[in-house]
Amino acid sequence: MPTNTKAAQNRFNEKRKQQRAEARAIAAEAKADEALAASERAIKAATEAIAIATAAAESKPTKITTDKPPDADTVDEAPKKKSRGNSRTRNYATMVYPDSAPVGWHTILAEHKVPALISPLHANDIDPDGTPKKAHWHVIIMFENVKTEAQAIEIFDTIGGVGIEALKSLRGHSRYLCHLDNPEKAQYKTDDVISLCGADYQAIIALESDKLNVLREMRAWCEETQTVSYAELLVHAEIHHPTWYRVLCLQGGSPFIDRYQKSLDWTLKQKANPTRHTDETFQAQNERILAQRTLIEELTERNLALDAAYDELQHDTNSHFLELLEENAELERQIQELKSQR
Repeated sequence: MPTNTKAAQNRFNEKRKQQRAEARAIAAEAKADEALAASERAIKAATEAIAIATAAAESKPTKITTDKPPDADTVDEAPKKKSRGNSRTRNYATMVYPDSAPVGWHTILAEHKVPALISPLHANDIDPDGTPKKAHWHVIIMFENVKTEAQAIEIFDTIGGVGIEALKSLRGHSRYLCHLDNPEKAQYKTDDVISLCGADYQAIIALESDKLNVLREMRAWCEETQTVSYAELLVHAEIHHPTWYRVLCLQGGSPFIDRYQKSLDWTLKQKANPTRHTDETFQAQNERILAQRTLIEELTERNLALDAAYDELQHDTNSHFLELLEENAELERQIQELKSQR
């Protein structure tokens, strides 16, 4: 290869290497710029999240001395505010205090159109050391779809709710509204629980053991008041005991109570007239004996009639046989006479 051509080729290769190095440097610089921009965006988002969390923490306390559902590790705490990440669930709880609740807060809660439960006012709760707890209400809201804690807090803030808790068990927490599974705590009436926007408290807490207890209560009441009318019991339950009424109308308690009232009616009548059953039994037995005697007499008469008919038939048969014998003898006599004439 000529010297000039070889030198030109070397210069061309060197230039290509230089161009490639410059291209790689430019690409590396672009990637660094993109990474720097992404880092700045992440820092900005984190700063905004910290600012929001700080503002929320400063505007509302997260802990207060009160009671806690039975599945909590400690008592004397309001429902804890957990990290507001992307965790979602359907059911949340909070507590409301009379001195911080806005006027008409039940109506405010109902205006959100989210099914909710409000416990009776817990005014008789006591700390383990014997100190009365501050009166409060437990409030549960139940979304149709999963929501974040931030979305639940938007509702709780409008009613002065203190703290928030994502519920692991709707039934368990709902039963805690009246301490149904905590006999050592103050007990509250389930009929005093307020259900809003289609929530059905009795359906949520229903257990077979509860139904049995209600049936025991109704049976004892019927026995104590000597109520043997199902209609009277039903009206009394509708007016005074909504839980009884639900069991009778919706949970299949009517057949049991109806049979019990009929049996109770019979028992009360027996106690009022203890000889009645004995007299009725003797009378029924006498009637059966008389009927049997009448039947025997009828059968005897029929048997005698049959005997008489048989005897008559037998007599007729014998008379006819004798007549036949006489006719036969007369024929033989005539035959003998004919023979002698020959």
